[in-house]
Amino acid sequence: MDVMINKELIKTLRKQKNWSQEELATAAGLSYRTIQRIESTGNCALESKKALASALEVDLDELNYKPPQSATRKRFMRAGGIAFRAAAYLFIPLALATLVLLFRNFQKTAVYEVVIANPNDISTHRHKVKISQSKATVVQLRNGYTLEVELLYGFTPRLKTQLFHTNEAGRQLLHSSNRSATVFHPVKYVIRPGNNVCFQSPMRDVDGGCAKV
Repeated sequence: MDVMINKELIKTLRKQKNWSQEELATAAGLSYRTIQRIESTGNCALESKKALASALEVDLDELNYKPPQSATRKRFMRAGGIAFRAAAYLFIPLALATLVLLFRNFQKTAVYEVVIANPNDISTHRHKVKISQSKATVVQLRNGYTLEVELLYGFTPRLKTQLFHTNEAGRQLLHSSNRSATVFHPVKYVIRPGNNVCFQSPMRDVDGGCAKV
């Protein structure tokens, strides 16, 4: 039974021993024409393969034929290697950017002071609100007022706050803020009659009348 062997390896091993084709034929116990045919076509009988392996002092499996890689496969493997190196080069800056992003979004609470200044009911309450990403935290206030607070992550985090009032007529948005910062300072709402809202950010003791009730 004929098999295919690595004819280029046969030539290389023969030249390493400084043998001619005739000398290899003699060492392997084969004819000169057999050696010529094997080195030309790579096709030989199994017994001839065994004889060559013995003469050239290599394992039989080393003479197995290995088909050459196609140009397309070589280009694909080269492109894959380039992509892998590029991904490796990008990993460090990406990891650093992720750490910066996490650090800039570290704040977990925000403080709100809400003053409801109705004619017969003036109340002041300070709320420490837990904030989380993509999930609004709802704070129930007095007299149908509610705050909804949501942290929007990013390289510059944003804190979205909405003030609602619910009565017999339905739910009404009174005020909306979208603060961009790395540290969110306490703010103040003053709700006057007629749902007239004064928003103070950052909160101060005196602010052109907003702090006055």
